[in-house]
Amino acid sequence: MADSLAVINIIPTNSAAKKQLHLSLKATTLMNLKQELECPDSRIFHLGRELRSGGRSLEKLGVGRWNNFNLHIVHPRQQHQQQKQRQCVLAQDVVQLARPYQPKREATVVDLLEDDEEDEVEVVDPPPPGKRQRI
Repeated sequence: MADSLAVINIIPTNSAAKKQLHLSLKATTLMNLKQELECPDSRIFHLGRELRSGGRSLEKLGVGRWNNFNLHIVHPRQQHQQQKQRQCVLAQDVVQLARPYQPKREATVVDLLEDDEEDEVEVVDPPPPGKRQRI
């Protein structure tokens, strides 16, 4: 009994150009698909997960499940070029992210009541380190 051919939509992430292939899901492995697409280093995603097992058939990997025949391809070379461009931009605009060391300041008391009649301010010492204060 011959396998029926399925129409598989190939969508590269670098462009929205959609390509359609007529392949057998049982007979085509992931490595065969990568060779046919001429992108052996690319990563292929289906339903949000990366397909990694190169020797398994597309049917075993779940392609076609729930009538979804869309595969997304990520080309690694273009990702590396984009990352290098971002690094060059970051190198040109150097931003210092680390804050300089600032020692701990003494506790200050802020009087939130603006009542002139009462001039008493109560200062509460913090508990010694290592002991919790029970409420």
